[in-house]
Amino acid sequence: MKDIIDYEVFKESLVLHYTSVIEQITSSEDCIDIYVLVLCTDVTNTSVELTWNTIGGLDKSYEEQIEIYGDDKYSIQEIKYEIAYFEYGEMYDWPEGLLVFTRTLDQYFSSLPSDTDEECDFYNEAYDHYCSRFIECMIEVLKQLQPAISKLNKTPDFISYVSDHDDVEAFQYAKETVPEELYNLVCAPYKN
Repeated sequence: MKDIIDYEVFKESLVLHYTSVIEQITSSEDCIDIYVLVLCTDVTNTSVELTWNTIGGLDKSYEEQIEIYGDDKYSIQEIKYEIAYFEYGEMYDWPEGLLVFTRTLDQYFSSLPSDTDEECDFYNEAYDHYCSRFIECMIEVLKQLQPAISKLNKTPDFISYVSDHDDVEAFQYAKETVPEELYNLVCAPYKN
């Protein structure tokens, strides 16, 4: 199936953008002891959020959970890798050049008819192809961001991975970017 956008150009644009974002994180006094950085995609809505957390951010989130629910609702380990509890994120500051890609994809899928079984099959095939390519692209982006990520103030058990917002399995793609030993230590206990 033919690609709707040029994923190489999209990938290069994302790498440039997120390298700049990571350089800003590196110079921030708030971002010390980063233990996780995630390219969290929402394939359905063609969006990507770079999100991360620090030990201090985790402590703050945990204290907020205790205030809301009491100290027996969640353990600190239960929320440690839950993206919803991360203190930091960047999603809405994309330059116009990146937004063109997402608009193109959105317009394409909005224009596809899906009234008949045959049209539905084509739509589903096109959507599955797009989802697969989008995730592959994000994994490649994260791999190319490693030189910038290496400059972050990280914990020894730091991990970075791609997550699809719509997947119940948060670490589904983590093996692509997390070394096996760290994966077994950090990610495996959270697998369903």
